[in-house]
Amino acid sequence: MNLLAKDPHNTAIVGFDPNFCKYMPLEVAQQREHLGNLGPRRYYRAYVQEFMDEARHGGYLVAYNHPCWSMEAEEDVLSYQGCFSLEMFNTGSQLISGGESNLALFDKLLRRGKFLFVHGADDNHNKEPFGTLLCDSFGAWTQVLAKDLEYQSVIEALEKGDFYATTGPTITNLTFDRNHVTLDCTPAQRIIAHGSPKVARNICNPDGSPVTHAEFDIPDKAPYVYFSVLTADGKAARTRFFSFENLVPYAFVMFSSAKTCSFSIVIKCTDCRRRFTQRVPSQRQSNFIAILCCGYSTSHHFRKHKLQDDIRKFLGHFIQRLLNLFFGRKVR
Repeated sequence: MNLLAKDPHNTAIVGFDPNFCKYMPLEVAQQREHLGNLGPRRYYRAYVQEFMDEARHGGYLVAYNHPCWSMEAEEDVLSYQGCFSLEMFNTGSQLISGGESNLALFDKLLRRGKFLFVHGADDNHNKEPFGTLLCDSFGAWTQVLAKDLEYQSVIEALEKGDFYATTGPTITNLTFDRNHVTLDCTPAQRIIAHGSPKVARNICNPDGSPVTHAEFDIPDKAPYVYFSVLTADGKAARTRFFSFENLVPYAFVMFSSAKTCSFSIVIKCTDCRRRFTQRVPSQRQSNFIAILCCGYSTSHHFRKHKLQDDIRKFLGHFIQRLLNLFFGRKVR
């Protein structure tokens, strides 16, 4: 795994073990702040989870890397909590065995409710000359949409999920208008919207000629969706998941004033139940909210008229509960 410090001055070592001090002199490592009294480094599920927990509490984003190369049992990988991103591509591991493209694992994690982002990297050791078949450089990377190249801007983009993994294709536009999705990219053979391994929509030309634009309508009840861009020479780009249901509207308040109507939307994380408030002008017909909480990205897509229907239902249920309270029986 990789630990990405939210604070650039955070150099603390998680789970320090002098027997596993490979990448810096031992005397330097001993002077660093140490997080987590985890004892000797061990390799089993409980230790790995405790390590992740200590890292998150210490101000790190935890990225899960090369599960195929690590030969981890699938049930262990599916059990871990708190990773913010899964390594979709790893050039070095892929060259070793051809098995480090982790789309199937990503989908299994999504079906378990483990909503992750995805990243790509070389993990290059440069043992082979550049340009040769087994060169492990420049094969995979992570495209980040940050407002600038300052450290904090990049971290904020990572926390929001404004990035994707690629081995070549570039996604130039990915926008949501209600449930209608538009994707533009560099020339590709196929653009895919994945709802599951069995449910996917392909945009392509029958003769295999390049496509650069795709539009999809995502069903309201889709538990999640993610997108792939595939080229004729085997390159690929994979996006994070997007979900319309894993953040549920919790309460609504209308009419902040007589002249300026707005919605104050209170939503809660399905894990820790922490509440987040978002105020949206009534003139806006739809919006897409995404946050990072409990190490996971969660999002909610709402429509103005749907909000109004939900408010009526909420008030109806509230009035009925008051009547039940006063009259001691169910009133219809």
